[in-house]
Amino acid sequence: MADEPAWLTVLRSLVAGQHTPTGEVLDAGAEMLVFNDPDGPAVFQAPLARMLRPVPEEPGMVWIRPVVGGYRPVHRSSQDPYYAFNLSTARRRGLAVAHGEVLPADGDGQPSSVRLALHGGQTALVRPASGEMLEELQRWDTFTLLVLPSETLADLARLSEDSWHGPYA
Repeated sequence: MADEPAWLTVLRSLVAGQHTPTGEVLDAGAEMLVFNDPDGPAVFQAPLARMLRPVPEEPGMVWIRPVVGGYRPVHRSSQDPYYAFNLSTARRRGLAVAHGEVLPADGDGQPSSVRLALHGGQTALVRPASGEMLEELQRWDTFTLLVLPSETLADLARLSEDSWHGPYA
């Protein structure tokens, strides 16, 4: 990791929640905004699961998992989670990074953010999650850590599969 670009080091830290103000990584995390036009509105926004996998043989290729597909089960029983996620919707995504840069920290004590120019022409901004985005990430954390079997969580964390079968697919 010592040879990785600065943007990847900061991205890894943001996704892991290492910028936590409380010392508990589950109190912090990252969100990603994607722009078709750098001066236009975001066309996609989601928190990022605490999963990141660079591809060493493809410099600039990074796999992440946006947190989407959350829902409250309609017919809940006592064993059902309060909040769940459709794992087929919360699929891994590859970022083909042409250029990455670390943006300086804001004056309000927030850690650095990362701006990524993607090969497809879009721009991704990864910054500390806050508000509703952080709340959704915390629901994901609760679901993945307390509801999913450990094998399923390990499969998700590898960021190598896109198809899921079972109760949350």
